[in-house]
Amino acid sequence: MRCADRHGVSLAAHRSTRATCAGLAWADLVLVMQGSQLCAIEREWPHLRSRVRLLGDFLSAPPFLLPDPWGEDDRVFQQVFSRVATAIENLAQRIEAKRSVSGS
Repeated sequence: MRCADRHGVSLAAHRSTRATCAGLAWADLVLVMQGSQLCAIEREWPHLRSRVRLLGDFLSAPPFLLPDPWGEDDRVFQQVFSRVATAIENLAQRIEAKRSVSGS
């Protein structure tokens, strides 16, 4: 929460929940942090597999792995947060570029 706060993101009202088919079915794109999460979704709901991507796939250079910083110190949280922010920015640029091409 401290790391998110430093970047102007409040997680005070955030609560994690277990993924459900209904919770994922509405999404065009489901982003996960780790391969094990992708595999779990594919195993549980194989029809959703085409919608699931690793967020690290949107990083420009390796390492593409986005480890879970839970239990680590602030430095690790900051590193992961920065890499997540970069991946999201790259993804947003790709979506915008695709939208611009299809809208022309």
